[in-house]
Amino acid sequence: MIKEALQYIVGMGSANIIKNDQGRQFSDKQLYNINTPKIEGFNTSTLTSIVDYIRKQPDGFMERFSYEKKMIIHIESENKVSLKTDIIRLENTRDTIIEAKAILPKIEFGRFIQVEEFIIQMQSKFVETQMSLALMSLVGNVKEERVKNTSDDGFSQSVVAKAGIVKVEEVVVPNPVNLMPYRTFQEVNQPESLFVFRMQDGPTMALFEADGGIWRNEAIRNIRKYFEAELRDLIEDNSVVIIG
Repeated sequence: MIKEALQYIVGMGSANIIKNDQGRQFSDKQLYNINTPKIEGFNTSTLTSIVDYIRKQPDGFMERFSYEKKMIIHIESENKVSLKTDIIRLENTRDTIIEAKAILPKIEFGRFIQVEEFIIQMQSKFVETQMSLALMSLVGNVKEERVKNTSDDGFSQSVVAKAGIVKVEEVVVPNPVNLMPYRTFQEVNQPESLFVFRMQDGPTMALFEADGGIWRNEAIRNIRKYFEAELRDLIEDNSVVIIG
């Protein structure tokens, strides 16, 4: 009993550092990081907030915890960006100072909806372009009782639409269409991408994404360009690094 107690007391001493043949170092005791306490970061919804924090550092975070003058902007996706420290903790994690998630409208893709709902969606959730205006004009003028009388070759459709007060004529539904829905942060250009536009009787209509998700890469590039323009001096002196 006394022997075990003495061994326990000895074991409470300083840690022994052991180096193996590959040069890696190990300790015979568990180590605790007591100098850099983990912090709780801010949650925001804009890229501007990240730029403002880097420029002003209102809480003096980098000074208080003796971090180096380097911050990492991690563009995780088209709608999520985080600002991290350059310190790697013992558990191989980094502190996240700010995490920005874009507030985006819910857009109905791949589901047939009524004319009014479609037009409201186009007006409120898409950047206005020549194509979006033409699409809304076509949808608003389609005669309800004639939508079922369409021709469809699998690529394009033709429907009967009003061309004046009483005049009707057959028009070709454009396909594919280039549109710019709001799918990334408001501070950057919304990526334009291809959609397949289809109509059914009712009338109802739907948009189907048709670019294989390439727009996400363009959105990430636009976010990177935004930070490069806003933080050019800090990037050039290596105070800020962009990943993504």
